[in-house]
Amino acid sequence: MSRLYIGTYTRREDHVDGRGEGIYCYELNDATGQLMPRHVERGIVNPSFIALEGGMLYAASEVTDPETGGWVYAYALERATGRLRLRSRQPSLGAAPCYVSVAAECVLVANYLGGSVTVFPVDPDRGLGPATDHVAHRGSSVHANRQRAPHPHAVVPDREAAHVLVPDLGTDQIVLYRLRGTSGTLERAGEVELHAGAGPRHVAFDRAGQRVYLMAELDSTVTAYSYHNGRLAPERTLCALPEGFEGTPSGADIHIGSSGRYLYASLRGPGCLAVFRVAEGGLTLVDHCSTRGRTPRNFAIHPSGEWLVAANQDSDTVEVFRIDSETGLLAHAGHKASVPSPACVAFG
Repeated sequence: MSRLYIGTYTRREDHVDGRGEGIYCYELNDATGQLMPRHVERGIVNPSFIALEGGMLYAASEVTDPETGGWVYAYALERATGRLRLRSRQPSLGAAPCYVSVAAECVLVANYLGGSVTVFPVDPDRGLGPATDHVAHRGSSVHANRQRAPHPHAVVPDREAAHVLVPDLGTDQIVLYRLRGTSGTLERAGEVELHAGAGPRHVAFDRAGQRVYLMAELDSTVTAYSYHNGRLAPERTLCALPEGFEGTPSGADIHIGSSGRYLYASLRGPGCLAVFRVAEGGLTLVDHCSTRGRTPRNFAIHPSGEWLVAANQDSDTVEVFRIDSETGLLAHAGHKASVPSPACVAFG
């Protein structure tokens, strides 16, 4: 059995009618893919993104009020039950924190509406100390409604935790920073420009840490980059949308499969997952698989590589898919969970 944690939206926001109650814990049967509910951690507003590391769960509380800003929570995981015990919390120093990651004894947070990235030290009991750095982005791009200001949408460390990549939806850039783990500070190391109106959202490293794949939200393109020591070089950009799709694109999440041969991306507009084959010569789009719900946001791949679990934010379901190890294709496993306004899923 594997534990699966699901972050939800707990109140209405401009982009979601949040009805969740907090962070849900399920168990997934490793043999069948069946999901079984265990418990819910309440007392946190809009835990829209979660990250697990070292027996801890860190959650971004996506409070959008610019006056108060959001929060970052640190929970200890009970080994026997999987229950969460609040260890500490800190203000994120910006509105709508939407992504949290862990690297070099630091927790890093992207504040979407705050236009900034914040660094927190991990204290000896794995809780959060006060912020040690806070970096504001500047700039805009061509989309009249979505790109009037910076909107960092992720903060992703490389394998060595020496650099972090910050896709900024508002400026059409990936901003690169050196991470000084001993001081908990960021030093800007450059940026990579995307085509205007792309809206970069999430990135994923390959298993070797030598390639990066970017999901752009506004046009649902996927771009492959070579990566070395904090430097990115673009290789190829592909449209991830199904042929003939005419709605709003709205790309979301991206992950590489455990074999390293297939890449998956969620597309909220058409309500599906795109499947790409990864080869030395680049990417090839091979299939689309419906997520059997509306607005698929984040998804997670089981450590075995056999299962993919997708969160359908606006139809209140978490669906389980089996991954074909040879072809990379997805097939619904016949199992799902009813979870209100699911936003993020992560295996513990």
